Amino acid sequence: MKRYDVWEIVPKRKQVQAIPIKWIFTIKSNGTYKARLVVIGCRDKNKATRIETTSPTPTSGSIRWLFILASKFGWNMWQLDLTNAYLNSKIHCEKYVAVPKGINYDPTKYMCRLKKALYGLDIAPKCFNIEIDSFLKSQGFEQNKREPCIYTKMNETLITIILVFVDDFILTGNDTISITDFLDKFTKKYEVKNLGFPSTFVGIEIVKRNDAIFLHQKSYAESIVRQFYTLDETKLQISKWSTTPMPPISDHKRMAVLPENTFPYRQVLGALIYLANYTRPDLSFPVNYLARFQTVSTSLHWTLLQRILYYVSKTSELGISCPKNDQEFLPNERNMPDLFDVYVDADHAGDTTRKSTTGFIVRLFQTPVMWCSRLQPTIAEGTTEAEYIALNEAAHAALFFTRLTNETLKINSHPVTFYEDNYAALCQATTKVSKGKLKHVELRYFKIQEYVENGFITIEQVQTDEQLADLLTKPLLLHPFEKCRNALLKPLHTTNG
Repeated sequence: MKRYDVWEIVPKRKQVQAIPIKWIFTIKSNGTYKARLVVIGCRDKNKATRIETTSPTPTSGSIRWLFILASKFGWNMWQLDLTNAYLNSKIHCEKYVAVPKGINYDPTKYMCRLKKALYGLDIAPKCFNIEIDSFLKSQGFEQNKREPCIYTKMNETLITIILVFVDDFILTGNDTISITDFLDKFTKKYEVKNLGFPSTFVGIEIVKRNDAIFLHQKSYAESIVRQFYTLDETKLQISKWSTTPMPPISDHKRMAVLPENTFPYRQVLGALIYLANYTRPDLSFPVNYLARFQTVSTSLHWTLLQRILYYVSKTSELGISCPKNDQEFLPNERNMPDLFDVYVDADHAGDTTRKSTTGFIVRLFQTPVMWCSRLQPTIAEGTTEAEYIALNEAAHAALFFTRLTNETLKINSHPVTFYEDNYAALCQATTKVSKGKLKHVELRYFKIQEYVENGFITIEQVQTDEQLADLLTKPLLLHPFEKCRNALLKPLHTTNG
């Protein structure tokens, strides 16, 4: 605390609150001892506004986007960890904390006026973000307006990209001189651990292969199973459950269920959602479907969660393979229309509310970069309308990633090919004719026609058995489920090593 000049001791004043403070002692996974002094922020009477506390973090899609690009263009990657990150950031308002144990000042007479941010303080994340943003911009990096956690520096065919996740950084690019210079200045300015090529990042395990970078969450998946899996396989014949994470909805009432009991439904659900959002699109629909019953969950829903856990235990090695290529990054080749493609599907009126489910997968270099399974905001009167709404929702997601890529790499990745299996929705999106049964649809959903007209997207029909987004809209039988899953995910260990 002295080295970082975190506070100054001042006499205590009755009209000023000294926020309580405490030590946290832990033993890390590698056996080292760690002590951290934290503010008990919930006891702060002078709460900051949302604007003063909001600090950006990248989406899971942005993280995958960076790994896919780095793998495709053969860029090396460095993971940087800033030690005692918040202690480097100045606070911009008056904050006082109690004198912590271990300092020879009477806590009834003195308190600490903070100069730097401490962990637990509500404004600390924002203060640190301002600090690191200022430093990166001083080094010539430009913050992406679309994804504020991505910073780039480009010089003709040379590019350096930094992804910021609070105090963890991923550095990549092909500008060796710029990267070396940045690492030198960064380590001089802050106390930084250069971890080299990342092995884990925000819970994602990264494996570097000769032909790909592989992203998976095997350890996390196994820890969830160990913690929450409780069913007796012999009683429920659960050995048959290894094939798919969820049976057809029509079979749910015929399933054997546990006796009514208190179970950590939301805790298990939250753990599975994290897994589904980062590396497991095959879990996206069943997990999001069961999330609809958080307030009315029964033993049936708990049994369905247990089935998902059993499926996870048998498929924990599945993950996303980002293939490598000898293709060199050349920004002077401005047109790269084959970067993205999107599979879109909808399940009409599949929910008890009669709302339809949208499912889509955005792929970068044929690798899943973003996927979604969610209920549509309005009730669609027919299959065509449901598919039409899904097309618009997918177009907005694709628009984000294409523009992020275009602005970062200075290339043109349009048009994006959309694969849709409903011919009527395809016709409505690509031709300007009388809307027929879609006359009542809100005007915002006709945005898809503008995207087609401007050349942002092209829509092609695909057979239903080739529709990869099908597993995001409803439970599938074994063969179609495995076909979709195997096209998106690969096992950690393969026969060729």
